[in-house]
Amino acid sequence: MIHHVLSGGLGLVLGAPSGKLIVFDDFDTLSPNWTWLLGSGAVVGGALRAATLTADGYNIIKNPEFTVNTANWQSYDTGILIRVDSTIDPGILSPGIDKWVLKVNAGVSQFGAAVINYAIRDVRYLQSCLAFAPSANPVLRAAWLNGWAGGPQVSAEDIWETLSVSMVAYDAYYPRLTPKSANNIAYFDSISSQAQLVLAYRADFRRLDGTFTAGMPMPAAGTTPRSLLFRVTDALNYWEVRVLPNTAGTDTLIVEHVAGVMTTRASADVDWTASQTDEIMVTVSGTAIAVYHRKFGAGVWTAACNYVTMATGLTADRHGLLLYQTGADQFTYWQAES
Repeated sequence: MIHHVLSGGLGLVLGAPSGKLIVFDDFDTLSPNWTWLLGSGAVVGGALRAATLTADGYNIIKNPEFTVNTANWQSYDTGILIRVDSTIDPGILSPGIDKWVLKVNAGVSQFGAAVINYAIRDVRYLQSCLAFAPSANPVLRAAWLNGWAGGPQVSAEDIWETLSVSMVAYDAYYPRLTPKSANNIAYFDSISSQAQLVLAYRADFRRLDGTFTAGMPMPAAGTTPRSLLFRVTDALNYWEVRVLPNTAGTDTLIVEHVAGVMTTRASADVDWTASQTDEIMVTVSGTAIAVYHRKFGAGVWTAACNYVTMATGLTADRHGLLLYQTGADQFTYWQAES
């Protein structure tokens, strides 16, 4: 029998095949059947959007303490990066987990910095670090976390200080650790960057496999993702189909999350329709996941990408949505069928 769940209640469609389940939400109101693992959602004008974002608890920085080397960090512009013993240089022990820190010399450009190429563009991150600005610098308090984008600056010199900020990544190179002034030096340690998002699943659709469709209003500008979730174990272990609006080249990805680590398993270039509502369909069956699209004005579904050897989450029966942005419509409907 089909259980047809609208956003406000539960109804029964008679005469349908026994055991078949259909859950449909048109977002006219916020259904109590959504379970919020992270953050919360809101319905505005018949569309779902994020209400509050919550950090997912996973630090995307793979080398936050510089215990062994400066691996994974890159020099930006004229920045010069050196791993140093903080008891010797700058001469004051870092309060991090060990004495090793990153020394950033801006070089001849004010844009000299240390960066890490992990962030998803137009996604908000909660970031923090220890920072140290020596008083010998030509410029006062020259140690910044994402300084060019309005991030924080140390309040004093010759002491270690914790900087923190919640900030949207305008490209992949976040965080940026910088003196923000040519020929100045800054020291950094214990860097953290956690994505802030909304993660929800439907409590009334608990099946391993299914066919999932959704309507996605695409923005006129910006690349903040719209994502569907599958085989959700918890807030750090799940499968995601990520759609990137207004993105040249690859704009649709099947992403596996294991203990917070993301691995792209398949991708496609769909060219989603700016300022219109496009539709997406995802089928999940056993170890296979496939993505289809029906863009604005199209009458048929078109294959985008697929992956046939899923090896994680095979016993997880929760499916839902991932929201990355407040103040913007993300979905006009969501349907699951099995």
